[in-house]
Amino acid sequence: MTVKSMTGFGSAKAVGRGFEILVEISSVNRKQADIQLDLPRQLVCVESLFGEEIRKIVSSGRVNCKVQMNQSGGGSCRNMHIDEKLAQHYLSRIRSAARRLKLAQEVSTEYLMGLPGVVVFYEPKADRDVLWPVCRRALSLALRQFDLMRRTEGAALAEDIASRLTLMEKLIRRIAVRAPQTVRQYRKTLMQRISSAGVDTADSDGRLLREIALFADRCDISEELTRLDSHFKQARSLMAGKNPAGRSLDFLAQEMLREFNTIGSKAHDAVIRGTVVTCKAELERLREQVQNIE
Repeated sequence: MTVKSMTGFGSAKAVGRGFEILVEISSVNRKQADIQLDLPRQLVCVESLFGEEIRKIVSSGRVNCKVQMNQSGGGSCRNMHIDEKLAQHYLSRIRSAARRLKLAQEVSTEYLMGLPGVVVFYEPKADRDVLWPVCRRALSLALRQFDLMRRTEGAALAEDIASRLTLMEKLIRRIAVRAPQTVRQYRKTLMQRISSAGVDTADSDGRLLREIALFADRCDISEELTRLDSHFKQARSLMAGKNPAGRSLDFLAQEMLREFNTIGSKAHDAVIRGTVVTCKAELERLREQVQNIE
């Protein structure tokens, strides 16, 4: 089965070209695909490529992708420049003022480096052709882990859904066996009531037959049972298919509920109505699971 859950997580890193890329991907339930990217400024040039790769395996769910970029071996992915001329200018002015004010002239390196403009950090120039190969390696590894988790959880969801379909199929078969008995029971009850009223059933046999025929037509649920059987088969086919099944399964669940409601309203039998209630409870649990499927 290729059923996938809409929730998953994956993380990975890749190193190359003097920097390190760390990617974390997580997702939660959402009917449409909603991809949120959190990238450092240096990677804005490859933002669209991240989105394209994620959309290849995600058709629904809210996906958050966080990316960090560091220099290889740790530290910030920024370059540093020390303005030595400015530092010398600061030092000369400080010493000059110290002499005039008769103060000690010791100036620590830490103090000097902390003066405005002496140490300048700047971002390296973003080069898409250099950055993307490393980003793609990290993203591919993270997506592989992310997709594996979604498939694993999806398999568990599919197994649960399949078991509920099996149970509903058994219950529907019981209803199909029980349904013809309702007409016989109605005829028996009707005859008893007429007999108790002292009416000659022989004189009204034609009208009795018509009444029983109308009742049988009103409580006929054969079409609903046939459609339910078809819906069950379609659900199994969708789960075994290659395409995302969540939306289609949700639609089928709504159609099943419609058939169950019709059977419940047509049935003039407490046993059938009780079985329908059980089926609807199982269907509700099935729909809850379907909400988690891509």
